Amino acid sequence: MTASHIVVRAGQVTDAAVLREIRCESLLDSPRAYGSRYTEVAVQPLSYWRSLLRRRHYFIAFTGNEVVGMLCVDAYEHEGTSFPGIYSMFVRPAHRGRHVASLLIDAGKSYVRAKGENSLFLDVVEGNERAIAFYRREGFNPVGTHRAMTSDTERQLITMMCHL
Repeated sequence: MTASHIVVRAGQVTDAAVLREIRCESLLDSPRAYGSRYTEVAVQPLSYWRSLLRRRHYFIAFTGNEVVGMLCVDAYEHEGTSFPGIYSMFVRPAHRGRHVASLLIDAGKSYVRAKGENSLFLDVVEGNERAIAFYRREGFNPVGTHRAMTSDTERQLITMMCHL
């Protein structure tokens, strides 16, 4: 998938170093938006990142050889049932507003549709109005579920879902 010079493709095991780079940057850029902590993630060896790429479905956005964004699709539990869900969404600040995030969401939606699923879930931190507005534009709506973040129980997550 492309928009001008942006290419989004499925992550491969050989992308372990690239995934580590963008994931660590996401945690430094927006530490309160994610359940993971930079200090825990940054020390992981490349074998950890290769394992993630084997078990989960990552999409990575590039412009040329530069990684500019990522998104993960993995199992999401909602009301006792497993659905596809979006995790670890991030676009580098210099590339925000250039449709990178929409291309990543489109890749995730296409992947989920190809698997025969008709809904996609995600959690967003309450108060992150920019992200909530973006997800709404992409067809996600709150489902009325709120829960505490496991890494910071003072913060609430809003569950959102998109019908595909």
